[in-house]
Amino acid sequence: MKITLAIIYLLMLVLFSAVGFAQMGGMMGGYEKKSYSSNGERIYYTGVSDRTGPIKFQSGPMWLQTHGGGCVICHGVTGRGGVPVMMGTALPADIRYKALTSEDHHKEGEKEEHSRYTDELIKRAITKGLDSEDKPLDQTMPRWDMTKEELDDVIEYLKTLK
Repeated sequence: MKITLAIIYLLMLVLFSAVGFAQMGGMMGGYEKKSYSSNGERIYYTGVSDRTGPIKFQSGPMWLQTHGGGCVICHGVTGRGGVPVMMGTALPADIRYKALTSEDHHKEGEKEEHSRYTDELIKRAITKGLDSEDKPLDQTMPRWDMTKEELDDVIEYLKTLK
């Protein structure tokens, strides 16, 4: 009797989880768009390039390998991050271009948090997982295998985030 109840409970849990997951929009959390203004925006939202298709990556969360997705899942539609990632401990950073490259955004009181990013340092963060001071980013940050053109596309898109 206890085993039967346990099995029924587990089946109901799986069913309600699947229904809730679907209602939330799956892994994309309702972030899907039907059209994109640029390849950089498509990559940001989906992890898929117009040029090469799904972008491979090293490291990063296991659920990303299973369900796919792009930058938007962790950094959000606005690029401001700040919300914990599923099964992670680090808060995703604000990756708006202005926030990464502006002198004003890198100071906490009188002390500078970290160096400003250049385009090349942003590309290195995306592909190698290293911050502007050559320190490793959290393991929840995928190390994306992007072409130079795809990296340029993403940076151009980050410039549009306000």
